[in-house]
Amino acid sequence: MASTNVYTGSNGVLTLADEDTPEGKDAKTVVDFFQIQTVGRVSGVEIYVHTDLEEFHEIGRRHPTSLHPGNIHISGKITRAHINGALLFLLLGRGARRSLTFSLSLTWLSP
Repeated sequence: MASTNVYTGSNGVLTLADEDTPEGKDAKTVVDFFQIQTVGRVSGVEIYVHTDLEEFHEIGRRHPTSLHPGNIHISGKITRAHINGALLFLLLGRGARRSLTFSLSLTWLSP
């Protein structure tokens, strides 16, 4: 038995990731020095949450007697990302020629 929920949103914010990698350390330097972390915006955000439930049946019963949580798979997609490349190039300096790592933070608000 599986349950899939799809969460859609219209807009999001793209930020520099300060992970434990050489690129992430450069991004952390930029974030700390310039006090800026947002480098773009995204639209058409969709998040898929697929939850596996394990059913346990007793002999002679049609319906399961208990449900136990299984694996949770989270995936998603973004239709369009608008990245301020000039800002990134100016902020990163020597790191602008290497690959960049981005972090996407999602906040779900009830209307």
